Order: sequence, then C-alpha cells, then structure tokens
Amino acid sequence: VGSRLVEGVAKKTADDFFGKFTAIVGEGGAAPDTAPAAPEKTPSNGGISPWVWGVGIVAVIVILWAVFSG
Repeated sequence: VGSRLVEGVAKKTADDFFGKFTAIVGEGGAAPDTAPAAPEKTPSNGGISPWVWGVGIVAVIVILWAVFSG
C-alpha cells in the first residue's frame, strides 16, 4: 500500500517538474512572465495535504528499513 502512495506522489512531482521545465525551455529559456502561483492549501474539509502524506510515508519506510536491515 505504501509503495503505491509513494509512487503516486513521485509521479505527480515528476510530472509537475517536467511540465514546468518544458514550458520554460520551450520559451527559449526565459522564465515565465506570470507571478508564481500561490501554494496549494490543505483541503477545507480538514484533509491532509498529499505532500504531508508523501513525506510521512517516506519517513516510515526509512525507519522500517533502518530497523529491519540491521
């Protein structure tokens, strides 16, 4: 279950990065003229941001790996 969540977050992050990279490179290397978008806020229903889930899952995996590898 955790690997699916990590994979999903990694794919979204990579897609966002390469989408922005392509947009900048496609413009001849100039930065976009628009102001940076406001950071995404946590859903108003009290849900946890996907970034928090991703970082938490990675932390749990690292801790489990450290405990069981040695």
